[in-house]
Amino acid sequence: MFVLTTITDTVRIPPSMFAQPTLEAIEKEIDTKYPNRVIYDVGLVICRHGNTLEVGEGICVAGDGGAHHEVSRVVRLILTESVNNVPKI
Repeated sequence: MFVLTTITDTVRIPPSMFAQPTLEAIEKEIDTKYPNRVIYDVGLVICRHGNTLEVGEGICVAGDGGAHHEVSRVVRLILTESVNNVPKI
């Protein structure tokens, strides 16, 4: 079964992507970070879905040239059962 859920995460934009619009760079980073990843107690992420809901201010961290943005995003998941619920044989 497929389900939509909202994920809030900090996304790092590398300096090489500063020339691109912020939203475009964030979506590219999300596309590389989340698909084919299992989120604990939620399921397997298939793809992003729809538009980005919210993008926070970019923060620069000392010693890192990238910008860090707090992002809320809807993703499409496949529901999977928890490993703890698997019957023992």
